[in-house]
Amino acid sequence: MVKSLKQSKNKGLTLKNKLKLSLNNFMERKWRNLLIATATSIGFIGVLISFGLGNAIVGMINDSTDGGNIPSQIQISLSAKSATRGVLNADDEKFIRSQIKSDDIKYLESPFGMNMASLTLDGKTMDFSKDLPNYSQVISLYKNTKISTSRNDKDKISAGKPFKSEDEKGLTFPMSFVKRYNQETGKKLKAKDFIGKEISAQIVENTADGTKVADIKTKIVRIVDDSEDAEESNSYMPAKQLEELLKENGFTKTVSYMLLELKDPAKTKEVTK
Repeated sequence: MVKSLKQSKNKGLTLKNKLKLSLNNFMERKWRNLLIATATSIGFIGVLISFGLGNAIVGMINDSTDGGNIPSQIQISLSAKSATRGVLNADDEKFIRSQIKSDDIKYLESPFGMNMASLTLDGKTMDFSKDLPNYSQVISLYKNTKISTSRNDKDKISAGKPFKSEDEKGLTFPMSFVKRYNQETGKKLKAKDFIGKEISAQIVENTADGTKVADIKTKIVRIVDDSEDAEESNSYMPAKQLEELLKENGFTKTVSYMLLELKDPAKTKEVTK
């Protein structure tokens, strides 16, 4: 082999010999070369994919956390000293607003609700009085429609349109309600089949004087997915409509807590002191 190389050096390599030598050299190391080429290509593509996913994830975080600032929602309820009163009222809201600059408040909401003892849909009456499923409790939707919830998130809405107006009228039910209705009726309805359907419900309120009962009618406007979050299993109604129904039937609007969020999450600790 050494002799052959010496001869080649003395005589010089022709183009044909150069190509032949290169091919032999490549074939002797073909597996190593193949692995290097494959690893290089995968690495390059991997960097491109990682870069793309990275930008997407950063964008998603910014969208869901208001530019990267993780929101800090404050729940306000009565102190133990005021527990005998039980509920918050308009004076409490005024006091809260007097303690915080209005420019610092992103929103201040006062959720309230009502309870359904039964519901009738297409001639089928569902009794909620025994097991009290989460969706038998109707909670008011936020007046501020920009607050992110499953009711205005397209990815979590199984049927119907996102909640965008406080003047909307109708109920939002979870998929767990759809499943129970199908089980009790033997039907195989999909979420979209419930949209626009009229329902009648019996609502109840327990008072010191006894139990109040009233009948209401409305329609279903939205079905949301509650498979990953049990907290989404309640039913919801716009605050404006819910308050009107309570007032019409002589029921009490009960606010047990308020939700506050500041525009600047960094000020949350200062406010809660």
